[in-house]
Amino acid sequence: MAKVVVLGSINQDVTVTCKRAPLVGETVHGTSVEYFPGGKGSNQAVASARFGATVAFIGCVGNESAGQVMLSNFDINGIDRSAVRVCEDAPTGTALITIDGTGDNSIVVVPGANEQVGAEDVEALRDGGFGAGDVLVCQLEVPRATVAAALRLGHKLGMTTVLNAAPADDVRDLLDVIDVLTTNEMEIQPNIGGDFSSRDELTERVGELARSTDTAVVVTLGGEGCVAVAGNDVADIRARSVDVVDTTGAGDTFVGVLAAVLADGESLPEAVEVASAAGSLATTKKGAQSGMPTRAEVADFQAQA
Repeated sequence: MAKVVVLGSINQDVTVTCKRAPLVGETVHGTSVEYFPGGKGSNQAVASARFGATVAFIGCVGNESAGQVMLSNFDINGIDRSAVRVCEDAPTGTALITIDGTGDNSIVVVPGANEQVGAEDVEALRDGGFGAGDVLVCQLEVPRATVAAALRLGHKLGMTTVLNAAPADDVRDLLDVIDVLTTNEMEIQPNIGGDFSSRDELTERVGELARSTDTAVVVTLGGEGCVAVAGNDVADIRARSVDVVDTTGAGDTFVGVLAAVLADGESLPEAVEVASAAGSLATTKKGAQSGMPTRAEVADFQAQA
């Protein structure tokens, strides 16, 4: 069975809920503080596993209680963590998340042990015997040089390589080893030359990027759905309306489910359609990972009129 292999970040999320985010120099009252497993890499791995994929993870945690909680979370979700390294000289990554009354969030990330993910960790791709049929997912919350090395090795091994270019960065120098580039509407801008004025303009410029390479490009648009372009094929997906509770992790759910469906051997348009539905569902519950849906939940949601 094909695996989804995620190389990326592991964080403890500290989530504060308030009516509105504070302005500069202002203090506001919060209504709750909660602790969740998080990090883009960890979130995407859990999303894939919860959807039913076989998942392995490559990354680093600190040698403290938070790190042990993150490792236990992988076990609970059935994720192979044999390539997760425990660092003695760096704490587990932390994300400080503020959620306002509309469900929108603001995030500050302290990388910690995520900055330790390096060349020795990338070798797990070779040592694990991954190859054709397997899907490699990376993001940019671990060192960029490590991500580049992983994508190059994954490409050489015949894996389907997926880069979620978040946080935003110009990754056009890596497109020759990326099969699928996925971003949100802000993160795509360094790769298409700046802002865009309409959905049609976005689609045109993303198409130019995709057609100039062998890379499929997928851009999520929050509650407006997503656009995916592979060569001359365009998928324009409109999101279904839901009651939003917390948008944290919705994008990671999209990426994780996208990878899981690709590992099933489905086409990119099918993967994007399913991932969009999963991302919408993820916003209906609090927490980056606690709201991630199962395959059955996504199928039921898609079947609703």
